[in-house]
Amino acid sequence: GSGLAGTRNDLKSDDRLRVATTVAPITSILLQVGGDRIYLHGLIPPGIDSHTYEPKPSDAVILGRADIFIMNGASLEGSTEAIARSNLKDPSKIYKLADNTLSGDDPATGFLYDFSFPRAEGKPNPHLWMNPLYALRYAELIRDWLSENDAPNASYYAANYDAFKVVIDQLNAAIEKDSQTVPPESRKLLTYHDSWAYWARLYGYTVIGAAQPSDFKEPSAKEVADLIQQVRDEKVP
Repeated sequence: GSGLAGTRNDLKSDDRLRVATTVAPITSILLQVGGDRIYLHGLIPPGIDSHTYEPKPSDAVILGRADIFIMNGASLEGSTEAIARSNLKDPSKIYKLADNTLSGDDPATGFLYDFSFPRAEGKPNPHLWMNPLYALRYAELIRDWLSENDAPNASYYAANYDAFKVVIDQLNAAIEKDSQTVPPESRKLLTYHDSWAYWARLYGYTVIGAAQPSDFKEPSAKEVADLIQQVRDEKVP
């Protein structure tokens, strides 16, 4: 089995490491590395806006049973960290992926701010994992944190990380190759959610706008009209 805990509060009573996490992309990377040696529960369901997610009472129960909590950080998860702090058996076992991947706000190497995540609000664009090399860094951190808390399975986590790295390296090479088929002046993206900033930086694209910038509301008629005009003005292919 995958070791994925069900929607009920059923983190089992055997000796597997109990891991709580937040959003689906991180849950996915954790499954790749942790495999069947961990029990895993993602608190934030797919399709729910993590930025405004309000933790439920059942989340406190899950966190109370978890050994460790792995989150994205960079202000992605709203108030989820606070409930983890007050319910986790050991509050020092809160691990943040983004904060251990980037630091500072150098536009070339650090956290990015943009139209959805303005610098004035102090919360950077948190979607690091869309950049395959940062997703690999997430997997590396997860490998190390799982091994630190479950030393007997360290070699298993290392082997799973190595297999994940092969796939990520292939993906990165394929995107780089495909990007060469797009003329530099045409490397402009209009996205749905504003989650492509770090992907764009890696492969030399510019994100010119998002249909649904930072929350999960539908864009208004005016916003759609403005985006259409922007696409025309900037000649996005």
